[in-house]
Parts: sequence; C-alpha cells; structure tokens
Amino acid sequence: MGVTSSAHGALAERPLPRLLIYLRNKAVTGRLEIIDEAGDTSTLFLRAGAPAHVDRPDHLDRLDRVLIGSSALSEKKLLEIEPLRAASGKRLGELLTELGILERDKVVDALKLQLRRKLTRLFFPQKGTFDVFFHEHEHGAGHSADVTVDAASVIYPGIRAAYTESRMSRELVGLAGRMVRLVNVTPAALRPIGFQEADEETLATLRRTAMRIDSMAALDARAAGAKPVLLALLYLNLLEITDAPTASGIFRAVTPRPAAGTGEASQRAAEPALPARTTQTRPAVTATASPPPPETGRRTTATRPAVSETKPAAAAPSPSPPPPPPAAAAPAARERSSATMAAVVPVTSDPRVHFKRGEVFLTGGDLARAAEAFAAAAKLAPEEPLYRAYLAWTKFWNPDESRDTAAAAAMKEFTDLVKTRPAFARGYYFMGQIYKYQKELPKAEKAFRLALEKDPKLLDAEREVRLIQMRKTK
Repeated sequence: MGVTSSAHGALAERPLPRLLIYLRNKAVTGRLEIIDEAGDTSTLFLRAGAPAHVDRPDHLDRLDRVLIGSSALSEKKLLEIEPLRAASGKRLGELLTELGILERDKVVDALKLQLRRKLTRLFFPQKGTFDVFFHEHEHGAGHSADVTVDAASVIYPGIRAAYTESRMSRELVGLAGRMVRLVNVTPAALRPIGFQEADEETLATLRRTAMRIDSMAALDARAAGAKPVLLALLYLNLLEITDAPTASGIFRAVTPRPAAGTGEASQRAAEPALPARTTQTRPAVTATASPPPPETGRRTTATRPAVSETKPAAAAPSPSPPPPPPAAAAPAARERSSATMAAVVPVTSDPRVHFKRGEVFLTGGDLARAAEAFAAAAKLAPEEPLYRAYLAWTKFWNPDESRDTAAAAAMKEFTDLVKTRPAFARGYYFMGQIYKYQKELPKAEKAFRLALEKDPKLLDAEREVRLIQMRKTK
C-alpha cells in the first residue's frame, strides 16, 4: 500500500492478545499484517485502535456463510440475489440493505459476527511475524463506521478458542511465584469481555483476595479452569500483580498484608513499546523484556546488550522491573540462595555485577543481602542514580524498619536524585510509588506522569496512571 512498516516483531515474543491491546491503547489507525509460519498473510485494519476489517487468505468466514449459519437469511434467498450482486459489483451487505431484504442493523450484526470470527482465527498462529502500518483507509469510516468491535471484547473468546493448555501455561509463566488480584472494577465493566457463567467463581475469588501462583506447569484442575480467565485479565491489564515468596501451593488464597505493611504498591507485567522499523534490522518486540535503562529509556535485549564504544565500565545494566519485594524468604532458603550466589559470583569491583546480584536477592526476598549488593554498586559508581534508587527502594521494604520512617527516607533520596538528574525517569516512578503508599494519589499521579514525560516508554508508569484513572471513574 505504499506505506513503510512502523514496527515489526515476532508473535512468539509479542502474542496477538498483547499486541491488540497495545494498539487499542494507542488508538492506532492503520493495519496489522501477520505472516504465519506457513507463509500466509492476514491483514487486520484498525480504526482508532478498534478492529474494523480482516482480510484472510481463506474464505471460511464469507458473509453469505455467516448469514446462513446465523439463520439471518436462507440459502435459497442468497442464491436468488447472487446474479444481481455479481452484475452490480456491490458488496453483499450493501445490496441486502438497498433491496430491503435485511435491515441495516441486522446487516451490521452479521458483519460484526464475521469480523469476530476472522479475529478469532488470528489467535491460532503461535509463530510468525507481524508488521504495523499507520495510515488512513476506508474501513470503520463512512458507511462502515458502525462495523467495528472493541479489541478488549475478543481477547477472552480468542484465547478460549485457539489456546491449548500448554500454550496458556507458557504465556502465564511470568506470573509464577507472584500474587495476582483483580483490579477494582464492577461486574458490569467485565461483562463486555465475554466471561462465561462458569468463570464467576474465579472472578469472585480474584476480586476478593490475592492469589498466589507458584507453578504454572503443574496446575490442578481448578487452576487449569482459571487459566483462560487469568490470561485474558493479564493481557487486558486488569490484574494487580505483586511478587510473592515461593511456596509449595499451586493456587493458594493469601490474606493480604495490612496496608501499613505493603501500601498499595504493585508491579504489573511489563509491556514494551513497539520498536521503530529500521532499514538495517528488524527488531523483534519482546513482551517480557526488561524495562528501560536509567534516563534514556532505551531497552536492551538479553542476548545482545547495547554497548556504546565509549560506555564506561561502571554504566548501569538494564534493570528488572522494581516490584515491591516479596516477604522475607525462610532462613534456609535465604542461605541456599546466598550460598549459590557467593559460589558463582566472585568478589568484583564491577558495580554492574553487584547490581545484578542485588536484583536476584531482591526477587528472592533476601532484603538484607539485596541492600548490601546495591550499596556496593552505589559505592563503586556513586554517579549512577539507578543503584542509589534501588538501594532506597529496598530499604523502604525492610520489615525491621518503621514503614513510615522508611518511606520518608526513600522519598528524600528519590527527591535528591531527580534534582541532580532531572531526566531520571525511574526516580519519579519510585516517588509515585511512595506517594501511592501514603495514599496521596494526586501526587502519585503527578509523579508517574513526570516519569512518562522523561521516558515515554516507561510502561510501568503508564500502567500506574491508567490504574489511578480507573479508580477516579468508579
């Protein structure tokens, strides 16, 4: 169509549900081209983020078949008007309306059903590539302005229709060892998503209390039945996710900590922005990539870290998302984790190594050793704000300290960091988390928006802004 691809990626790294929600949130008008592993191309046209039309390489969902299958029109009647349609060159839906055979609203319903069926088929390919193009087109505008569907309404049905158990487990693996809870939305708001009556128990449980998922590979029957619900909620950004200590249970209801112990800080699954298409490379979009490095907001991948020729040895690595750390692990587990780290990581003067050790300890709940590692990194590279920020964040979660006192100390550190490094987006993000704990949502929102202003690709901050907005509209 003469338009250059704006983004390119692999479906294995950016599954279609996540991609659809991303394009929906960005209100993209253009098209999404998918080439599956067989080499067949499907094209989805979007209008302000809403699917408006799908071109597929097969004819399984032709409108005449949809009309017959839904009993909107008989096969005999369609055969009678086929010669007229062929002679006029008009589209079937348009002709049916002009002839008065079907009212416009019934034609629209059939077209939307056709669109949903085609969209569902797009969920089946697990491998392949996609390209996103931004441009104007005829679909979803003019006479077809009412023939669009909300992308959010096709996520759950698509998962149920196309996903196998193993595929759901694979895409849910990021929730292993974490606690999830449904965000505060009304049942009426969930209704358009398409959840079934059998899902009400899962939704009610997730609304009532946090759930811990320790092993997505060995789920029992009850958990397996919740998989499509959880996956849909994950991609729809309707889960509050926090780290949890590893335990032996599979799905275990956990009594939430008192507000004084945790605040409301939470960490949701990272959703990287689509990479710009370049003429030299085709960067894959990775749904589980680490958040941006400090200040620049540019991601690096696990296999090919971006290294500048003039980059000093003390430069910070791309950090993992900074979640509220899990509850302290059992002493024996901490000792095993610490012994393992000590065995594989020698004494070093490289601050990046200490920082990575700190991340491992933080994720494992060993706050003391995490603070020690981050302190070592900060001592070796005092000019790097990321190390100091993570040290302050870890100290804030120290259960031996007064939470309010720790919050004040952390806020002072983050404030000092952004004063000296105004472009340090993570500093504003951490400030927002502290304000959120202190129940000062207007200040939290302002801090998160400042983080986005400094780094528009900091999706952790974007999600927090969206969550605050949702709470405002309750």
